[in-house]
Amino acid sequence: MRRSASAVWTALLAAALLVAGACTAAKQPQAPAARLVAADFFPAEPGMNWTYDGWGNEFAAYRRTATHRRGQRAQIVHVSGAVVAWVYDIEPDRVTLRAMSGELQEETADYLDAPDELGRVILQEPLAVGAQWRTPTWVRRSDDGPGDLDDRYVWETRRIEGVGETLETPAGTFRNVIRVRVIPDEGVESLEYYAPGVGLIRSEYLYDEPIISALSAFWLGSIPGQPAGPPSP
Repeated sequence: MRRSASAVWTALLAAALLVAGACTAAKQPQAPAARLVAADFFPAEPGMNWTYDGWGNEFAAYRRTATHRRGQRAQIVHVSGAVVAWVYDIEPDRVTLRAMSGELQEETADYLDAPDELGRVILQEPLAVGAQWRTPTWVRRSDDGPGDLDDRYVWETRRIEGVGETLETPAGTFRNVIRVRVIPDEGVESLEYYAPGVGLIRSEYLYDEPIISALSAFWLGSIPGQPAGPPSP
């Protein structure tokens, strides 16, 4: 179900207060993560914008904009070299990546009705340390036909390793952060950090020399094709 306008603004206000209180947040008591649901950690109302600083790779710095939403389905455009549309189902207890459309010519294009080629569960309840789940990730491209699920997808295990954490990024200090370890069957492990009302605030690919992306700005503004930018201090 789509979050009400008041709920969205409440989340945005909470995020703004978190950033504004960067100098004192670490000393404030932390609200239990159990009061929050999975959807609180993945806001995606049209006009939301995120920018990330990056280290270790030329594509580690990027920007994301929520461009379309209809009910629980939302589209976020990711720009880092290529322009890619990610389509998610955002349910109260679960966030699932359903489709991806790459090499967009127009950032405002609507891909909400793209076929559900993927079923990658990004975050789900219970939001508790030790909770984990198996999920398919990317579709294997093969000339041999689709095969069964194990043949079609690369799989991964996602495990919640921290709740109620405090984390500092270039955008400020965030509380009630959830830390998720991603363990792919093929490839390198990574860590993802999510803050309520803001979403992904940091990711780390755990190579010998880690590739890190960290939130540098988050604001509610216009969608691509219109004047946009983080609010002035």
